Amino acid sequence: MWDIQISRKAAQIDLASIMEKEVWKIVKHLLEILLCCATLCLSTALSQDSAASRSTTCGWVGLSLGPTAGSNFDGFSGGITLNFLKDTRILSARLLYAEKFATATVDGEFSTASAKVFSVSDAGLLYGLAEKTKFFLLAVSGGVGYVWGRTDDRYPRPYFGSLALPLELQIGFTPMKPFGICAYVFANLNFHSSFFGTMVSIQIGKVQ
Repeated sequence: MWDIQISRKAAQIDLASIMEKEVWKIVKHLLEILLCCATLCLSTALSQDSAASRSTTCGWVGLSLGPTAGSNFDGFSGGITLNFLKDTRILSARLLYAEKFATATVDGEFSTASAKVFSVSDAGLLYGLAEKTKFFLLAVSGGVGYVWGRTDDRYPRPYFGSLALPLELQIGFTPMKPFGICAYVFANLNFHSSFFGTMVSIQIGKVQ
């Protein structure tokens, strides 16, 4: 009888794991489409006559929250970014933190024991291209960074760190001069555990 109950619970966990993987596949495809569309729009905007573009100088702080996925890590992330925009160039500094989702174990309790990576942090300095109108922002940037985190204590080295290549895409709506909201897509390519995600970001500062 106990074997039957354990088997049922294991089957439910397997089904939930399969559904989670399928959801992340859909999310990955949507992000790929979003990145392609944004890159195309940005290239078209920047190819226009520069004389027709008005001079723009903005600076803001971004507070972000959203889901994260990686090669051996699925979780939820939050972060803060500092951004300075001048005409069609943007300089950003970011600090992100992601924690793995809790997953159900056979006994029905929730834990992160099945994860290879428990948490990961990202610090980076990025530079890129941007197109800013009064009410909209589109920016793509990349740079240099460092990633560090914590794995299962059963591994020989429970803490890790690595140089990284941070990337990001910002699509923002700025209805007021001191406030905006942004769809923030990010990635971190590194030698230990590369990951990407999408967050909703609140922009506070001079955004028009």
